[in-house]
Formats: sequence, C-alpha cells, structure tokens
Amino acid sequence: MDNQDLHDGNLKYAHAHEAAGAEEAGEDPNALELSRAQGHEIYNRLYALKRPVHPDKGPVTPYGRMNGRVGRHVRLLEKFCPPPARVLEVGCGRGYLLDALEKAGYEVLGVEVAASLFERDLKRRPARLMGAEDIHQFGENSFDAVISNDVLEHLVDIEAVQDALENIVHVARKWVQVSMGTGRSPLFPQCLDLPVDDLHTVQMTPEEWRRMLSEYVDVRFKKTFGPSVFIGGAKEGAS
Repeated sequence: MDNQDLHDGNLKYAHAHEAAGAEEAGEDPNALELSRAQGHEIYNRLYALKRPVHPDKGPVTPYGRMNGRVGRHVRLLEKFCPPPARVLEVGCGRGYLLDALEKAGYEVLGVEVAASLFERDLKRRPARLMGAEDIHQFGENSFDAVISNDVLEHLVDIEAVQDALENIVHVARKWVQVSMGTGRSPLFPQCLDLPVDDLHTVQMTPEEWRRMLSEYVDVRFKKTFGPSVFIGGAKEGAS
C-alpha cells in the first residue's frame, strides 16, 4: 500500500469516525462516542498548535517535539524482535519512532488519532488516521510486534487502556513493547482551554503498569528511565 492509498483511507476514516463504533453492549453510544471524540480532539489541537504559550512560562516547545525515548525503544526492540520484522506503532505522533525503526530495518506502519498531523508531519510517512480502539481491524497476528510510546497514560480512562491492550495483543504475533510517563503532565492544559487539567489521565506507578501488562503478555522486562517506564512482553504461545 502506497502513501496515496493511506492518505485516501485517512480521509475516509476522518469522515466516518463520528458514526463508527458507537454500538457497544451496556453503554450509551452517544456518551461513549463523545468521550472518544473529546480525547482525540485534545491531541488534534495540541499537535496543530505551532507556537504554544504558557501564561507564566511564555513560549514552550510544541507538543510532541521531544523524542528522547526513541533510541531506547529501538535498542530494546532489536534485542527481543530483531529486524526484519513488521511493526505497528500505536500513537505514532510526529513520526520520529517510525523513522528510526525504518532506518533500523523494520517494515513499519503507524496509527494516530490527531488529524492535524497528516497535514504535515505524517503526510509522507506510512501512517493511518486511526485510534487504538480500531486496530483490531488489521486482523489477528498481523504484525510481528506492536509498539506504543507515551500513549496509554493519555487515554481517557482505565477501561480505554484495557481495551487498547486487548487490541494490541490481538494484532501482535510475537512481541508487545510500551512506554508510559508516570509523572504529572499539566503544562499543555495550562496553555490551552482543555477539558482536562493533566494530560496523563491514567496515572499509575511503574509496578502498577507492569502488573497490568502481565495480564496480557509474558513480561520480559520493566525498565525505568526518570519518570518513564518501558515494559516489553512476549505474546502467549509466541515462538
């Protein structure tokens, strides 16, 4: 699939997403869809903001321009699922990790909910406009590995995290690797009028994250770097 096909698919997803996935058992479809749409729109606005200004700190670095975790993710993935391998990145942001994985020899595809990124940062990168709630559409075991960098802690609630992990494990054939920030993240909500006061809407300790991941994969490592925790695990039954 070339980038034009991805672009066309992204446009269709953007137009259809408001009506998609609203029928879930035991839930109010309108309330569920509103919550999902709000979460997506927060990051659409953040990534679109070219010159964020904090009321006290003044101009700050645009959201998602920090990429300090990229190198660690690549080195860890090379150890447990070396290239060539097919890798899905859930929540690919500006595409920095996609680029690094491609350079390391992986076949990559990213999914991202912020439509504004596809106007520039992701315009020519292998990425689709899609949320974690929809990746099951790729099919079971469709990627050798699934990676997620600084995403799960930004989902709307713990149930959304659990749903995302179920989908991640469904499409992963062999390996799952995630990183999360475990501190607070109030800076950008103070720059914009957002419906949250902290971007880390799901806050857990590194050990709590490890325990949660262990419900879905055979955890092989948990590493902390400052306020971030990296966790990797093999899918049950993977060779």
